[in-house]
Amino acid sequence: MEMQNEAQGIYDKYIDVKAPSGVNLSARVRKPMHDNLKEGKTKDMLQSLIQCKKEVMDMVERDSLIRFKSHALWDDCVRDASVAKVLKLKDAPVDVYVKGGMIINETAGRSFSIKVIVKRMNRKTDTLRTSSCGAKKCSWFEQLKFKDARLDEDLNLELIGGKLIDRVVGYASISLRDFQRSGKLRQSYTLEFYKEKEQKKKIGVQADIDVAYNLQFLDALRNVDEVYETA
Repeated sequence: MEMQNEAQGIYDKYIDVKAPSGVNLSARVRKPMHDNLKEGKTKDMLQSLIQCKKEVMDMVERDSLIRFKSHALWDDCVRDASVAKVLKLKDAPVDVYVKGGMIINETAGRSFSIKVIVKRMNRKTDTLRTSSCGAKKCSWFEQLKFKDARLDEDLNLELIGGKLIDRVVGYASISLRDFQRSGKLRQSYTLEFYKEKEQKKKIGVQADIDVAYNLQFLDALRNVDEVYETA
């Protein structure tokens, strides 16, 4: 009796022609469900519900889903789903875009490169470095790709002064934990470099940095789910 009541509730809400949240079903599927409910045929009711589900899924795959994928909202949904998965991860590939910088204080020097350091899951570090920039207003526009970065650690940046001598003249950092919590695929930062790692005294150099999840990695996350859903 309990199962029949549940089936009746589903029918009244979704299947009946006057249902408040009715789905588009053919009479071929709707009528047997109505008849089975009326006659109290429990096993036949379950079979009818399976047929209803199959018809709805077929309709979605042939029509509604195809039209939805062509809508701009589809990209938003894919993006949000990817972010939701990344929020659960402890590490992920990240790309660091070093866009530009500005020398405010002449005593800081005239030629710079930026070294970016990330911690990996195995506690080792990966380091990548931009080319040197000798102008007062630097324009690097370089993409540094890290295959494995711990998302609960800081991304550390060192300002290297001089073309011939690798001397660290400034420090800055970005919290990957805060980046992950932001729920964004890409986040922009304007960083001030400091004389020491404790970041107390500024040296008069700024840099515009973007941190982003690697796009190929996000595509792979989505494709894994698609494989399991179709298996």
